[in-house]
Amino acid sequence: MSAETPNEGQKPVVYNPFPHAMRWGLAVGACFIATFFMSVSGIAVLSMLTWAVDIGMLYLIYRIACNYRDTECGGRMRYFQVFSYVLLLVFFASLVASAVKYAYLQFLAPDYLPSLYNQVMLLLEEMNVDLPAGFSDQLKVLMQPIQYAMQSITAECFMGCLIGVIYGFFIRRTEQKI
Repeated sequence: MSAETPNEGQKPVVYNPFPHAMRWGLAVGACFIATFFMSVSGIAVLSMLTWAVDIGMLYLIYRIACNYRDTECGGRMRYFQVFSYVLLLVFFASLVASAVKYAYLQFLAPDYLPSLYNQVMLLLEEMNVDLPAGFSDQLKVLMQPIQYAMQSITAECFMGCLIGVIYGFFIRRTEQKI
């Protein structure tokens, strides 16, 4: 006879976060898109409301990760699994949001980034900041739609790493040993 294992009769837990992260990445991406449009609108009240959307997004990411743990992982996840799931979720969200940002900045509002560049340069001149040689050329390169989209992917994934590090402690659940 074979010895009974504690998981006999239960389906084995397979860690495949991609389908769940892609599906829910659209929801988080919608939050990224909302904050982007609120901030570029030029309306001060909407720009301030981005903080509320950001806080709501943190709660949404927490609930999505808890849902993944409970429905897809059998109620158990290790720290690294939580971290990697949150990072993957934010990565997919940032891809969706960056595609929208690129399309908006390239086709719908092509004058937004050059205008922003001019505002930054005027502000630096008013503050009498000594700029290093080539700074204005480097800033011009960074103020292109594709560069802006890539920077937003990087920044949002960095934020996802920080959130994953923190949420890993709160969301993880391991088997209790008696």
